[in-house]
Amino acid sequence: MRGLVPSLRALAKEFREHAEFAMVYISEAHAADTWPISSSRFAFDGKEVHVATPLDDAQRCDLAARFAEDYGIEGWATTYVDCVEDNPFRAMYAAWPIRFYVLMRDAEQHVKVELKLQPKGAAYDLAEVREFLSVVKEAKTAAHQLEPH
Repeated sequence: MRGLVPSLRALAKEFREHAEFAMVYISEAHAADTWPISSSRFAFDGKEVHVATPLDDAQRCDLAARFAEDYGIEGWATTYVDCVEDNPFRAMYAAWPIRFYVLMRDAEQHVKVELKLQPKGAAYDLAEVREFLSVVKEAKTAAHQLEPH
């Protein structure tokens, strides 16, 4: 996730008038006490990422807030946090380790998953999200032009 922040920030800037961006912190992918890796390639400060698995919601909220601050998430995305005990968001959306979704409201204002980006070769190409949002932007622009002024 850390390595994708610059690309996500660019998408949010490009589509800020047509989409809202959010991040749901579901769990630490490589917590030092469960699945440690020694990597600093995407750390904001160039240092090794070293965090423990949160034991409760408050600890997970602290980690999410620290991530949002360290990576400059605030201002272009809203940060939400999944519950430690049963991880309902992760369970419902199969969001482990990372998943990207585009959710939209239908005519009755029900939220539907319109795009679910799957990893390819253990990586994500956000071009598919950009293409989808471009189509949404064009449709909204065309609909706005048809409205009486």
